Amino acid sequence: MKVLYQYNKSTCQYEPISFKPSYRRRKAILFWLGVFFISVTSFNLYILNFDSFDEIILQVKNHQLQKDWKKIDLDIKTVDQRIKILAQNDDTYYRSLLSLNPLSGTQRQAGAGGHSLTLGETMPKLQFVNEHYARLLILQQRIQVQMESMKELEEAARAKKEMLASVPAIQPVHNKQLERLHLTYGERLHPLFFIWRDHKGLDFSAARGTPVYATGDGKIQNAYFSSSYGNVVYVDHGFDYETRYAHLTSYSVSIGQHVKRGEIIGYVGSTGHSKSSHLHYEVLYKGSQVNPINFFDRSLSLEEYDKLISRN
Repeated sequence: MKVLYQYNKSTCQYEPISFKPSYRRRKAILFWLGVFFISVTSFNLYILNFDSFDEIILQVKNHQLQKDWKKIDLDIKTVDQRIKILAQNDDTYYRSLLSLNPLSGTQRQAGAGGHSLTLGETMPKLQFVNEHYARLLILQQRIQVQMESMKELEEAARAKKEMLASVPAIQPVHNKQLERLHLTYGERLHPLFFIWRDHKGLDFSAARGTPVYATGDGKIQNAYFSSSYGNVVYVDHGFDYETRYAHLTSYSVSIGQHVKRGEIIGYVGSTGHSKSSHLHYEVLYKGSQVNPINFFDRSLSLEEYDKLISRN
């Protein structure tokens, strides 16, 4: 134990200092009071100038939420811009190509608006949440409208594809086997009866047994022997189109059968009122004969024709 000394002038010596118990208690009390005062003061200063641990955690979470919200806001703007571009292309290009009318502004805004998220007067700082919620509802409705439009486009494209596959667009006889194409359409002198009669088709001269191909997808409407047409096949292509193949030596299809463009339906012959081996070919639209020459795809090469008929 440390001993304290003081100089005694009477004895001219250093003598140990003795403290009374009350003095020691007083010193101890003053010391702990000082410690307590400093602690309380430090704690209050910390509370006033520094956030609590829970507040720090909340601040970190709040900072992350703000970052997430900014990202959501950016995503909403990005999707909104993409929907605008898609809607513009829809009306300007897609619907025009498929002969569909563009959607009106009323149709595109159908059901949008009139929705809000009630936050109450106690949450005025969260008004931006209400605004974003309203934007999302409008965006959701616009996306729904665009989805319905895309379904309509898909159906129209499917019908267009079916129609393009059905329209009689190729020659019924391959050019490699074609001897001569008689382009006379309309009134002509009949080669057997030597009288002027309507000739509502084209004649393809080819050797007996040359394959005859369906010029478009369709359904066999008739296949029988006619006194004038000989062995003849009628194909209903739908979309108001029909083709007829006459003077066949034989046919390889039956009524009700579905055929594809380029599929063999019969063979060139000279049955019925015919002078030589050839195919009489007709195209009808809405029940009336039209000139088949207007339907031939002249851009189709021999290689493409070969590829088309080889698939069947």
